[in-house]
Amino acid sequence: MSVQTLKADLTKPAQLAKVESRLANKANPIAVLINNAGFGIKQSFIDSDLKREQELLDVLVTAPMRLTHAVLPTMIKQNNGIIVNVSSIASWIAGGTYSAAKSYLTVFSEYLNNELKGTKIKVSALCPGFTRTEFHERGKMRMNGLPNFMWLDADKLVAKSWKDAQKNKSVSVPGLQYKILALIAQYAPRPLVRKIGINVRRKQRLTVFSEYLNNELKGTKIKVSALCPGFTRTEFHERGKMRMSGLPNFMWLDADKLVAKSWKDANRNRSVSVPGMQYKLLALIAQYAPRPLVRKIGINVRRKQR
Repeated sequence: MSVQTLKADLTKPAQLAKVESRLANKANPIAVLINNAGFGIKQSFIDSDLKREQELLDVLVTAPMRLTHAVLPTMIKQNNGIIVNVSSIASWIAGGTYSAAKSYLTVFSEYLNNELKGTKIKVSALCPGFTRTEFHERGKMRMNGLPNFMWLDADKLVAKSWKDAQKNKSVSVPGLQYKILALIAQYAPRPLVRKIGINVRRKQRLTVFSEYLNNELKGTKIKVSALCPGFTRTEFHERGKMRMSGLPNFMWLDADKLVAKSWKDANRNRSVSVPGMQYKLLALIAQYAPRPLVRKIGINVRRKQR
């Protein structure tokens, strides 16, 4: 077996492009892509360095997206391949920019898994909890207060992830303790999930985003709110050449009313603002319905829109 080693700093566009080029090589195709590059910041977003925050996004979001985009054309042509995106159990809590980045990776993997249904290409998001590696030590993160039973063995985790990837499971959560936590994080009321997330961050200083900041800034007069609208009458879809003629009229939001609702909720310091009763209902379904159903709805919406 021959081994080719590429050394690359994924925060540097030129070096990332070098890896993309290798993955896109049709003469020597890649059968398995595992996006496993890690990055953590122990400070909260309020205290962290902006350059480090950008590097976190580069490694945890931009790099997996670009590398996956580079390798997929060859995999699709060959109708074969496995992609494992190493996400985190943190992707379901409001635990800072790390959680926000991992949330992208989990949803991205779920979407691709559905998009590629009917092919032999398998995509899985690995969502582990605390695992015995050098990650926390290198990040100078205080982990001595974590009970022993919460730690996962790296070898067993890898074996579980690979088994789930071969079964084409869109999400892999190793460890019974984290399966339970994943259920709580996905189906418990969001205020509770946000509270748990911020408490975890404060205790461990590891560094979804607006929810986290809203909690982090409790006790101050600074208000942070995420506006989560549905389809709104603007030029967005027209400029993107998106076919929207099949959307019922009642699903469209008025932009002025949306802005007024968002501002009202921001002044009340609501961490999440969802204008429109129809979208409040959809938000409840998206947060509390079984994930396979949510994934199916998401992919069907995208296909009809195209």
